[in-house]
Amino acid sequence: MALPDELIDTLAERVADILEQRQALTTANGRDEWLRGAKQIAEAMGCPPSRVYDLSGRRETTGCPIRNDGSRLTAKRGELEAWLRNGGAR
Repeated sequence: MALPDELIDTLAERVADILEQRQALTTANGRDEWLRGAKQIAEAMGCPPSRVYDLSGRRETTGCPIRNDGSRLTAKRGELEAWLRNGGAR
């Protein structure tokens, strides 16, 4: 069965939209990815690891979602992105 290229392109765009919506729901439902370690968190934030350590040390005053999990820092990607969108890390 042959399909026109335009129909395939439209279908591909719709599938991409659906996947994006599902990803947003997954994040909203609290099942988003855990970032582990200052390096991974810093990459997600676009800053040096030293900034991550600084923010984690001032968690109570900044509301930063970075946590200390014993021997390393952790953060949920969705919480971190929401915090940054709302003006965190200024």
